[in-house]
Amino acid sequence: DFHWMQDICRDKAKRTFYGWMKANKEEIPEEDETRACRKIIKETFKKLKKSSVTRDEFYELFSKSDINISNKKFDYHIRLAEIDGMLCSGDLTSGITPTYSLVSEKIDKNNDILNINHEEALNRITLYYFRSHSPATLEDFVWWSGLNKTECRKGIKSIEDKLTEKTIEGRTFYIYSEGRTKGVPKSSVLLLPPFDEYLIGYKSRDIVLKPEYQHHAHNKNGVFYPIISINGRIQGNWKPRSKEGDFTFFKEKRYSKSSLSVAFKKFKEWGGV
Repeated sequence: DFHWMQDICRDKAKRTFYGWMKANKEEIPEEDETRACRKIIKETFKKLKKSSVTRDEFYELFSKSDINISNKKFDYHIRLAEIDGMLCSGDLTSGITPTYSLVSEKIDKNNDILNINHEEALNRITLYYFRSHSPATLEDFVWWSGLNKTECRKGIKSIEDKLTEKTIEGRTFYIYSEGRTKGVPKSSVLLLPPFDEYLIGYKSRDIVLKPEYQHHAHNKNGVFYPIISINGRIQGNWKPRSKEGDFTFFKEKRYSKSSLSVAFKKFKEWGGV
């Protein structure tokens, strides 16, 4: 799925990133500079004989070159290399330092490349979103995909036979038909990591998170925090790397300590933290 998703989302992602750079008075990289940086990125993998490389390892080789750009600007080059489909996430390490791999080595060598046209790609990404995120709104899909409203409406139209439309309190939700459930859901306690799709995958976060508590879940710069979901609603925060979770709640309520402990144990086992 990597390449067709890149094709359908890349241009908007790059325009958004360039817009952010201009708004922050950051200089857009020139083509010659970009080519030189990407040459160094490729050389780093060869020199270190590694398939996964950290940002600092890139920069160590880069600092010895004759290219004169700041440490910060080099980070922009790494982001753009990801957007353009040159780099992807590398292997997990024992620590928390992210790594990068070449798409040509990590993805293309081990998988068939699915080449499909724009209409089919739009149909597929719409299906993927609503199959995994419904009930969701048009605005949710626009937010998640980065596509414009016209494109997203086309996508929804292309899978309308698989969706049920329902209006609740003035908002139209689309429900993936095969994902509908019956009965009363069981009570649940979930400890969610930062940037979890439960929040970041939607524009309409107020359904599960009261607006007055939004600053507990994410800041204005788009950084999301670890959150506690109780019966579907965001009720507090926690610390994944603490010994016992360090749970804090937005309002003083009585919650089952045993349920929180079980959820914490599950997360530790799943994440290997």
